[in-house]
Amino acid sequence: MNMFVGSAAVAGASIFPETTPAAPSNATDQASQDAELVQAARGVRAADQAISDLHDKFGDDADSRADYHARERERDDYIATLVVVPALGADGMQAKAAVLRLRTLIEDHDRHREVAVSLADDIAERGSPALRPVAARLPDPVYAAIEAHEKAYVEVRAACAESDRLQDLADKIAGKRMVVIPDLRAGADIDDDFFKLPVAYEQDGIEFVEAWTSRHVEVYLPGDENRELREGFCQKLDEIEKARDAVYGDLDAVVNGPASAEADAVDNLIETVPTTMAGLLSFLIHLAKARRRDPELLCEQHLEPLIDGLGKAAATLS
Repeated sequence: MNMFVGSAAVAGASIFPETTPAAPSNATDQASQDAELVQAARGVRAADQAISDLHDKFGDDADSRADYHARERERDDYIATLVVVPALGADGMQAKAAVLRLRTLIEDHDRHREVAVSLADDIAERGSPALRPVAARLPDPVYAAIEAHEKAYVEVRAACAESDRLQDLADKIAGKRMVVIPDLRAGADIDDDFFKLPVAYEQDGIEFVEAWTSRHVEVYLPGDENRELREGFCQKLDEIEKARDAVYGDLDAVVNGPASAEADAVDNLIETVPTTMAGLLSFLIHLAKARRRDPELLCEQHLEPLIDGLGKAAATLS
């Protein structure tokens, strides 16, 4: 099984392509954009090597480690850069071509196809930034919208990583938000269709389960005879929660602002109509990449403006 296939973007520390560049205006910008692709290609190789090293060191347990998932996210983000950033010269095209020859990417069929399509777009006559004169590249508002969304996405990922870091710190200082309680349900009280808590251990024929909320405690310790037990465990959960709050404060405040900003950036992106063929291709590539890393990126309210915008772009460019 290919250890590199199927990596997903989840909250955590990572290195991200911070921008999707607008159409460059001079040779310096072209060189800078191609340099970003060269760096992304190097990043893919480095991430592949790091993932391989973790597999060599930890075997089948490697994919349960936080650093393993961090390397996977880095790899995904470098590949996303190779897909969405156009190659404007030989260096950029060679960077994409070099990555396409990597065994790990060849075995990662979906991403290999995405990079290959991106390179094909770069070298095709229609909409190819690399083959058209700089002076012929008209400003397209979609590039700014893509860049704004990518920046907002980076900030959300950073906020989620900070949230994860604070929760991990709270685990170490205050303990996990969990108590181990006996399962004292009997007869009609047992309803595993509602939820079944994981068993921590069994003693004297009684299962002890991991409870994370007062509702869990109430369900698994029913009856008046267990009232004091319920109150004791609920108090313990409250004490753990207060201790955790002292470590990380208001976690919602860490994530809500960046998440709201990204939602606004998505709305703006969907409502922006590309005015060039290259912009339209970049828009579609970015949208596919963004939805792959976040399947819930788009909602029903986006459907009408998306179809309307694509229709306007097609009519203008046909």
